[in-house]
Amino acid sequence: MVAPLAVRLDEAAHRGLQDVLRLLDAPRERVRLCAEAFASIHHAARDAGRRMRRDDLAALAGLLHETLRELPGGVDGAGVVLAEGLLDDAPLFLEWWRRTPGGGAERLDVSYDPEDPAAFYYPDAEWFAVPMQRGGPWIAGPFVDSGGTNRHLCTYSVPVHGGDGTFLGIAGADLRVGYVERAARRALAALDARAVLVNREERVIACNEPGLAAGALLGPLGLRRSATAWDAQLPWGVAVTPRPG
Repeated sequence: MVAPLAVRLDEAAHRGLQDVLRLLDAPRERVRLCAEAFASIHHAARDAGRRMRRDDLAALAGLLHETLRELPGGVDGAGVVLAEGLLDDAPLFLEWWRRTPGGGAERLDVSYDPEDPAAFYYPDAEWFAVPMQRGGPWIAGPFVDSGGTNRHLCTYSVPVHGGDGTFLGIAGADLRVGYVERAARRALAALDARAVLVNREERVIACNEPGLAAGALLGPLGLRRSATAWDAQLPWGVAVTPRPG
């Protein structure tokens, strides 16, 4: 007995979402390791009876270099971003490394000076504020990182807490939108239906058919006419509609 169309579309949406989320498996694991290392550095400083300083975070450089070597080239950067006021010698700070055109790694240097028009005030950024408020992982984007790298990105981030529950900041990884789009399109290609990866703003991240570019708005009407599966934590969903004919 053939299942009704609505059931088949719902099953396809859930299957497509799970296939797409697998592209995050390796970044998630590396971000978890970075979060643990960050928390350990904070714990060591507390055990020494002092607050963390910027120089303490230099111990993460080796792990971040290794992270960029091991992850696919579409992972643009990785690191940790600290809660405002956490450090003894700076109100804001990040230890973030990004991939260079030659395949190496370079530290991201930004200005935190409020008098600087290019100042990078990150506490209001979605990839920082939402994990802090929700207490769980998040993926922001697609967006142009005008305050940091000026690249078209999605940022996966997780909150990091100290042993006493204090919010320390986030650990995360930047994924280039083109990489996410290509990988997601391949994951959705096996579905015998039109499938679109969207975020909670109904913005397209990838589609298994031409005509919908990353960043376009699918719109609520498109979602209402689709079978849509959403991830329980991350703001990603797959909307599936039957192909004409």
